[in-house]
Amino acid sequence: PSACVGCEAGRGSLLGSSACFCPPGSFQGRDGVCQLCAAATYKASYGSEACSSCPTNAVSPTASVAISACVCPLGYSGTANTDCTGCLQATFKPELGAGTCTACPSHTTSATASPALTNCTCLAGYTAASDVIECAACGGGTYKVETGTGACEACPAGTSSADGSAFLASCIPCAAGTYGTTLGVGACETCPAGTTSAVGSDSVGDCTCKPGYAGEVDGVACVACDAWAYKEAGGVGTCSPCPPEETGQLPASSPGGTECVCRPNYDRDAGGCVLRGDVDVVTFTAVLQIALGDMALRRGEYITSVAATFGEPEHAVAILSETAGETAERRRRLLADTTRVETQVTVPRERISAPGSPLDTLKDSLADSLPGFTVITVVSVTLGGEEY
Repeated sequence: PSACVGCEAGRGSLLGSSACFCPPGSFQGRDGVCQLCAAATYKASYGSEACSSCPTNAVSPTASVAISACVCPLGYSGTANTDCTGCLQATFKPELGAGTCTACPSHTTSATASPALTNCTCLAGYTAASDVIECAACGGGTYKVETGTGACEACPAGTSSADGSAFLASCIPCAAGTYGTTLGVGACETCPAGTTSAVGSDSVGDCTCKPGYAGEVDGVACVACDAWAYKEAGGVGTCSPCPPEETGQLPASSPGGTECVCRPNYDRDAGGCVLRGDVDVVTFTAVLQIALGDMALRRGEYITSVAATFGEPEHAVAILSETAGETAERRRRLLADTTRVETQVTVPRERISAPGSPLDTLKDSLADSLPGFTVITVVSVTLGGEEY
C-alpha cells in the first residue's frame, strides 16, 4: 500500500480520507483555492460547498465554523440560532448576543436598531442641556419641533401653549376676553371686569368695554349701565338714559343693558311703549331724611322698597327726579338734610282700586318697607294724572 500524503496548505481531510478538502470555516473558490467564510456566514463541514448565511441580521466572525457563532449585533435582539430583530424606536441594546432591548429614559426617543443609551435623545416638546440626562418639558408658552437637546422657542405674543408643546400650531391664540402681552406666555391674562377683547389680543389695551358697560379708556374696568340706561355698542363711551316709559334691561344675574325694554304694564308698538288699558300710573313725591348725595348711593334700595309697597317688579318703578329738600322743610327738621324723590309706579287698576290700596296709607306703607330711611311725608300723589 502507498503512504499517506499530506494535504496542501489551507486544506484538510478526515481520518481515512482519500482526498483533501476545504476545512470547516472555509470554502473552495473559483480558482480552487480554499477561502475563509466571510463575516455573517459559517461552514461546519469539510468540502468545497459555499458557506451558509447566519440567520437574518445576525453576525459572526470570519471563518466561523458553526451557527452558534452567529449572534445578534448591537441594537438587535433575538435568541440563539434565530433571526434577529432591530430594537424598536425609543429602545436600545448595547451588547452582542441574545437579550432584550432596553427602553430609553422618560421623554426621550431613539431610532430603530439603536445600539447605545447615547442614541436616546429628547422628544419634540422636551429639552435638556445634553443627551443621556433627564429631559424636561418645554414650559407653557413655548414649543420645540425637533428631537434632541435644542432649546424651546417662545410662542408669538397673543398666544399661549401647554407644557410639552411640539409644534408652532400648539401656540393657540388667546381667547376672546383675554390677552397675552409677551412672547412665551404660559396662560393668557383675563381682561378687566366689564371688558372683552378679540381672539389673539396681545395687549391689555385691546380690552374694551362690553356692550352694556361704560368706560372712558380701553384697558381698564368698565361699569355696567344701571337699570335706567343702556349702551348698544362695545368700546369706550357712556350709557344713554332710557325714555321714561322704558327701562334698561338689567336682570340681577346679568348686569349691563344693551337696549331699553318696555317697563312692566307697558306694551310695545310702532311708536314705542304704550301703557296697557287696564293699568294706571301713580306718581308721588316722597320727602326723605337723607342727603341728596347719599340718596344717589341708595337709589337701588329705594326702588326695591317702593316696588314691594305696590307689589310690582322693580322695573315698574321709575324715579323721575331727585332734588334737595326745601329750606322750610329743613328748618322744621332741625336743619337735617332731606331729599325729594319724584317717583312713578305703574300698577294694575284692579289692585290700586281694591280695598286696602297702598295709596290709602302710602306714607306708612313706604316707611314700613324702607328700612334705614326716614319718610318725612309723601306729597303730590296722583292716579292716572289726577290728584288722589
